[in-house]
Amino acid sequence: MAHSLILWHHLGLRFLKEYTPALDSLNPESPLPKFLSPNAVFIMNGATPTRFAEVEKIFQMRSQMLKDFHHDVTRAWDIETSDGKNGARTVMVDWTSTTILKQDAEGKPIEISEFGVIHLEPCDASSRGFRGLWATKLETWMDASPVRNRMTEVMAAK
Repeated sequence: MAHSLILWHHLGLRFLKEYTPALDSLNPESPLPKFLSPNAVFIMNGATPTRFAEVEKIFQMRSQMLKDFHHDVTRAWDIETSDGKNGARTVMVDWTSTTILKQDAEGKPIEISEFGVIHLEPCDASSRGFRGLWATKLETWMDASPVRNRMTEVMAAK
């Protein structure tokens, strides 16, 4: 993850710094739940919210199909929300994900521009979360077609 332009003294940005390796992990036992409220939802391109239990299957499949996966942050914003929830924050992140498929003999990196919004709320710091915050809603906007297209190319070449 690119760190050069980010001011890590903001709590939401520190959350992002710790959360990103968990998001990018190819371990079938995802470390992601540590950062999520029990009711956290993922929303992809404005679709219906999905709970982690359903999304977890994608993370497990990803660990079987990918050689490498990571995000590089371009810009990130940490905004303290003013909705009366003491300590609630919103992190917005402009980043690029890079994917390399295991079955790709060329090892061609697939880069996808993404924009994410992570809604953070206070939690009991002794149980889960990061420094008293956990994610309650995670929104992502991206075009995943380059990954699907490369998968099709790789499978056709076999």
